[in-house]
Amino acid sequence: MGIINCYCQLVDPEAVRAELRHLKSLNVDGVVVDCWWGIVEAWTPQKYEWSGYRDLFGIIKEFKLKVQVYFDFMRSFHMEFRSLSEEGLISAIEVGLGASGELRYPSCPEKMGWRYPGIGEFQCYDRYMQKNLRQSALARGHLFWARGPDNAGYYNSRSHETGFFCDGGDYDSYYGRFFLNWYSGILIDHVDQVLSLATLAFDG
Repeated sequence: MGIINCYCQLVDPEAVRAELRHLKSLNVDGVVVDCWWGIVEAWTPQKYEWSGYRDLFGIIKEFKLKVQVYFDFMRSFHMEFRSLSEEGLISAIEVGLGASGELRYPSCPEKMGWRYPGIGEFQCYDRYMQKNLRQSALARGHLFWARGPDNAGYYNSRSHETGFFCDGGDYDSYYGRFFLNWYSGILIDHVDQVLSLATLAFDG
C-alpha cells in the first residue's frame, strides 16, 4: 500500500529501488505485489489502467527478482503482463477470494464502525442474495425462512447478547441451520466460480 497511488502512478521509483536493493542484499529472490482493483478500475467499468504497476514491474525486473501477485481482475492482468509471465518474472499468482484476500464475507468493516471483538453482521441483504435466499427457502418448502436473522445483533454486539448466537440460540433451530448452511454455501459457490474463471483466464 502507498507504492501505487489512486491514479495508478508509481509514487517514488527511487525509494522502490532502494528497498529492492536492500532485499537483494539479503538474498531475497522475489516480492509480493498487491494489485488493487479499486485503483486499476477506478474510473470506468472494465477499463483497466495498469501504468503504475508496469513501471513497478520494470524496476523489479532490473533487480532480477520474481513477483507474486494477488488480484481479482484476472483476464486483464493476464493480457497486460503476459510477456512478463512468459519470461518468468511473475512466478506465481494468488487469487483473492474475499475481504482482504481471505475466503470470508466483509462482515466486520471498520468504515461501518466495527471494532474488535464485535461479532459483525451477516451480509445477505442485497437483492441478489435475497433472491437466492428466497429460492432456497421455497425449495425447502418454508418460504417464511426467506429472511436473514432479525436477532443476530449488530457490528459490535457480543454473541451472548444476541438471540441468534447465544447458548441455545436460534442458530441451532431448524431455521438457523438452514440459514447458516445456505450462507456458507453461497461462499463456497463463490469460490468455485472465481477459481473456474481463474483457470479460464490463465490456462484458457
